[in-house]
Amino acid sequence: MVTISDIKKFKPTFDFLVGIDSDGTVFDSMNIKHSLCFIDPLINIYKLNKVSYQSEQMWKEINLFSINRGINRFEALSIFFEKLKFLNLDAISNYDYPNLNFINHLKSLNIPLTDKNLKKLKYNIDENQYYDIKKAILWSDTVNKKVANLVKNVPLIPGASKTINYICKHADIIVVSNTPSAVLRYDWSNCNINNSVSLICGQETGSKIDILEAAIIEKYDKEKVLMIGDSPSDFYAAKKNDISFFPIIPGKEDSSWAFLESKVLSRFFSIEKNSKFEREKIIEFESAINAKLNY
Repeated sequence: MVTISDIKKFKPTFDFLVGIDSDGTVFDSMNIKHSLCFIDPLINIYKLNKVSYQSEQMWKEINLFSINRGINRFEALSIFFEKLKFLNLDAISNYDYPNLNFINHLKSLNIPLTDKNLKKLKYNIDENQYYDIKKAILWSDTVNKKVANLVKNVPLIPGASKTINYICKHADIIVVSNTPSAVLRYDWSNCNINNSVSLICGQETGSKIDILEAAIIEKYDKEKVLMIGDSPSDFYAAKKNDISFFPIIPGKEDSSWAFLESKVLSRFFSIEKNSKFEREKIIEFESAINAKLNY
């Protein structure tokens, strides 16, 4: 597992750095993983059978078609139950909603939201809170097992591999993702693109903002750093670090990679910015995720 300390020690080969998200950006895996691996454990473990249809639709909306696309799974779990409670469905009028305050607690301490850190969680909690932590861990463990068993040989998005091979001849590349590191290493090596990247940074490493900050500081000029991703978390990680962002637009992934290769990268590597392209792509990105980004 790559740590923030490892990133800080990393020595550049090039003057340029490109951060790349994984699921939904390089791999056509977002729909597959959420449909096959996240929803059934959610319904079964949290006993949501009476509202299984609503639960499935809401989970997909949060994680695929909203400003929350691509966020950490535990944050998504918290948002899901907040929205479910707000709906006040008659079928679960007496439902005992889980207490997920521990998620915000870890976030406030800037501790990565991972299975391991939830298992190590030590602060004054009552028996019910401990039960809810155990249930969240069980859900996440079940998701991981389903991903390992069901999601194999995930296809690359057309154009991604070719463009990454071009980028790695001009820039250092790091993977910046909320996916567990073991899954990232498998996916990237299975498609023979792991040798194009310098570091693979997953859920356990830290937030995308912190990963990029550690990679950039005292090593790269910010005008020579680019983040590529398919979610608002990628956009905000780039903006927080004052670097450029290029969106892989949901539903238009292959054309996004083609546009990046043909229109954007040559300008980026020659330090020739084109804010018109960036604005147009962000507007298109906002439309795809049905959200307005602050920039």
